[in-house]
Amino acid sequence: MLFEQLYEKSVHSAVFSGAGGGGGCMVCHSNHAVHYPSTAMLAGPKSVCAGCHDAGTAPAGTATQMAAWLDGLDAALKKSETLLTSAEKSGMEVSEAKCA
Repeated sequence: MLFEQLYEKSVHSAVFSGAGGGGGCMVCHSNHAVHYPSTAMLAGPKSVCAGCHDAGTAPAGTATQMAAWLDGLDAALKKSETLLTSAEKSGMEVSEAKCA
């Protein structure tokens, strides 16, 4: 499913549809200086979410949890890449695993 489809099904779609400046993606990602998606957008004092959701609220907690999950996935991917590189340097065939 495309990100746009997920967004359209989210609560944010209805909330941002009437926002000035076009709403939608631009509310969080900007119009001209497009903000690349990162976990910093979700959690922390400078996060996009903090503009609407106060620290300690359920939505802020959800954003923080999402950021933690994404950071965990990133760490797992990096670990997998390191293991594949090590296996490849040891002479193992890893092309199928690298393409997945």
